[in-house]
Amino acid sequence: MDKRQRNLLEKANKLIDADLVPDCGNRAANWDAVSLARVLCGASKFRDDQLPAFPGISPPWRALLQLFIAQVDGVSISVSDLALVSDVPQTTHLRVQALLVNLGLIQRVADPKDKRRVWLTLTDEGRVRVLAVLKEFSEEIGSLQPR
Repeated sequence: MDKRQRNLLEKANKLIDADLVPDCGNRAANWDAVSLARVLCGASKFRDDQLPAFPGISPPWRALLQLFIAQVDGVSISVSDLALVSDVPQTTHLRVQALLVNLGLIQRVADPKDKRRVWLTLTDEGRVRVLAVLKEFSEEIGSLQPR
């Protein structure tokens, strides 16, 4: 990893740290964390296409990353939409969703305009945990030494 890449990761870590502070509603502070989440989702799709028998990211983690990205982008995601963007079969996704709700990482919110639709969002705890994992991952990448 060259000096420029290390500097970018250092900046990303600082922005992620700023986002972990409560009441930090600044969208710019989320930029590097959400970019890392987007890269992980994109890389996972590529790995899954290349090596279908060896999924790169577990279904619960995919769901959390997609909800994190949607929340930062200000986009609502329904139960069925999350299964599609996470590239997880609907039945598997329903089990994953139940697990994440029970862990207090996501919540189901009824659509006031359409009683048939349910939106999924990260809880505050879910957001903190996703950011913590992204920060740790970023630090691990930053600590890699060139060969």
